[in-house]
Amino acid sequence: MQRISTMDNWAKELSSFSSLSKEFQIEIKKIQQHTSTMNPLTIKIPFESNHNTPETIIIAFDSSLYILENFNNMIVTTEMQYIDILFIELTIILLNSSFLINNGLKSKKIYFNTSSEQYFHKIIKKIRTFQNLQNTVKTQSTKLDYLKDINLKLYNYSKYAMKYHEKIIDTVYQATDESLHIESNLTILSNNEIVFIKETDEKNKPESSLYGGTWVYIPINKIDDVIIKNQKTERLFILNIIFNSSNSYSITYTYNTKTSFKEFDKEIKQLL
Repeated sequence: MQRISTMDNWAKELSSFSSLSKEFQIEIKKIQQHTSTMNPLTIKIPFESNHNTPETIIIAFDSSLYILENFNNMIVTTEMQYIDILFIELTIILLNSSFLINNGLKSKKIYFNTSSEQYFHKIIKKIRTFQNLQNTVKTQSTKLDYLKDINLKLYNYSKYAMKYHEKIIDTVYQATDESLHIESNLTILSNNEIVFIKETDEKNKPESSLYGGTWVYIPINKIDDVIIKNQKTERLFILNIIFNSSNSYSITYTYNTKTSFKEFDKEIKQLL
């Protein structure tokens, strides 16, 4: 009985909508009238008590994503076109993981049990396949080889993440700094994306999941500018990625990493 109860708290992929509530089915029929994809990827995420997030349905079509949230039998639907998405963030930590997606107008964060992470990788694959036309290109990864000797886990994480790119232009590695509460991370600049990967800290590392950390995917063509901000009193600096006047994504590094940014800033701006 306990096993069944636990599995009921996992996100799952749906092959039909017949098991959903009447309210969900009515809203999904409205969506289907405006789409041509017959078999979209559909994920059901149950109510999440730790973060008080509602029962949610994600429907991923070929070029757009619908997020349906059930608030006391009232369905609130958010549509996000893949072409408008500014960044995706996937975080895997123990049993409590999250998926965040931002299109400039709205940011949606969905929490899920880590046992269901494979479904969110499928959603990310759909979005990145649409955003990056070179979906059959195998990236030359020699610029990642130095990681083998200093952080094999980040090396493996980065090889998994580097798809849809013609080449890696530059990378910046940040070692763990416990005194400043900075986990090891890697920033990768390719010809069409910035990929940021961060390890979880030791106390939060997953025990059974294949992945443990945060993955962020940022299309270059959505970036308006990049700004480096120094915080000398805290021995930190910030790479602030600007999408527009009201949206940005920030990555924090220690001053020990500053030399790695001599060309990084210039290289990004050359692509903008």
